[in-house]
Formats: sequence, structure tokens, C-alpha cells
Amino acid sequence: MTEMNEWPIPVPDPDFEAKRKAAFESYFEKTNAIAEAVKEEAAAEEREVGPLDALFAIADARDNDDDEPNLHMTDPGRWAALSAAIPGLLVESAGGACPYQSEGTIKGYPYYFRYRSGHASLKIGMPGTKPYGWDTVLWDASKQHGDDYDGFLEPEEFANLMIELVPQLERAPRWWRVPGNKVRFREVPDDITGDMKVEAYVTGEQDDTLCVAYTAEEAVERLTEMARSGVGGRVGDYSHLLGFDVDAIDPDDRVWPDPEPVFETTVATIGDVIGRD
Repeated sequence: MTEMNEWPIPVPDPDFEAKRKAAFESYFEKTNAIAEAVKEEAAAEEREVGPLDALFAIADARDNDDDEPNLHMTDPGRWAALSAAIPGLLVESAGGACPYQSEGTIKGYPYYFRYRSGHASLKIGMPGTKPYGWDTVLWDASKQHGDDYDGFLEPEEFANLMIELVPQLERAPRWWRVPGNKVRFREVPDDITGDMKVEAYVTGEQDDTLCVAYTAEEAVERLTEMARSGVGGRVGDYSHLLGFDVDAIDPDDRVWPDPEPVFETTVATIGDVIGRD
């Protein structure tokens, strides 16, 4: 395991702005080419191009383009002081408003920071994933920082929130993927007993708890019985669970790294690094 003092502090890249400009110019050339292709196809078919046709084509391309530059991409070296405060931190993007967002890695694990309506959250996932959704987050932390209308952060404010949230990271409720089904499960501690329990939800309806059990097997049994009895409700039909085999749940979705990384900070505020109260 890499020790805390072995994580290098990023240094500013004097060519970063030129690289950033080149990345966006290349991307704009690609999107312009897509728009021209839409026009040419319409002309060949002797039909008019709708005002949104090109935009939809570009949007479709963006959904499948891993090389699309991040609007708020940043030089990690700009955040050297924050990387000194949080060992292993690389800030690759930061900025925006409503929400303010940041992405990068901490000790090789991808993180996603988001701030909107005064609420700050930090999520960390497995390497190679984007820790945005319910099925990719391993650790998370959050706090209320501003009021309901606050969605912007100054750089120092963002840095202090990261320093505050990193030591608070805890195991996030783990969602289990269910191949071929629209139901997902997550494991959470019971508020009273502390025992781990299983909550089952219909995909896209996070606010609607269908059942609570203490094992995935029990959750499937209860959902199956509800399906047999014809119970539905506004979350829709889940008769597809009849005969569902709990072994279909991917066990890899329940595994944390071993040993787990230690996410830590070396200071209380960014001012302790840059020499300002």
C-alpha cells in the first residue's frame, strides 16, 4: 500500500491552457462535422433540417464519447495546496454553479463532488467507474453548508469542504444489481438495532420502499409474495420477480477493496497549508 508521504504533489503544467484549448477545438471540430453530416443527409433525402436535428445528433454522439472534454477541466497542479492537505488527491475538474462540481481521484479512486442548494456531497467509487449513480459509489459523505439558494463555491470554500468531508467518508449503502430486473436492493444499518437490513426499490423510484428485510433472500421472498398477490401501486408491476433466483445478484457488487484505503487529511483548513488563517 502506498504510504501517505509517497503520494506526489502535482506541480503546475505550463502547457495546460494550450492543451485545454486544443482539446476543445478538436471537440468543436467533431461536433461541427456531425452537424454538417446531418445537413448533407437531409439534402440527399430532399427534406428540410429541423432546428433541433443537429443538436440531437450531437447530444447522441456526446453520450457515447469518452473523449469529450470536461467544461471545468483544470490543471491538478493548480490545486497543489489541496493535494498537500489530502494525500493522494488529484483534482481534474472543478467549477460551475448550481451545481458546482469537481471530479478527480483520491489514492487512485475516482471521486465526485457536488454542491447545490447549500448541500455538499462527496462520493468515491471503484477505479474505472464514475461514482455518480446508486450502483457505483463505495464511500460517501455530505453536509449542509449554505442555504437552499446557494449553488456556487469560491475555490478556497471548495477546498475547505473537501478537507472537511474526506475524513467523514463512510461506506455508502451498497446497491445490488439484479440482471434483467427493474428492482434493486441496498444494505443499510437499522436505525435502532444497528443490524444490517435490506431495502428493495423499483429502479427510478428511490423514494418508494417496497419492503425491508434482513437478507437479500428474504427481500426477494417478500417481493415475490407481493407479486403473487397482485400488489402494485404507483411504482408499477413487479410480477417479473416471480421465481426470481437471488443467486442472480452479482456478488461482486457487495465487495469492498481489501484492505480498504484510508482517506485522510493533514490539516484542518486550506489556510493551514497556504499560511493564512
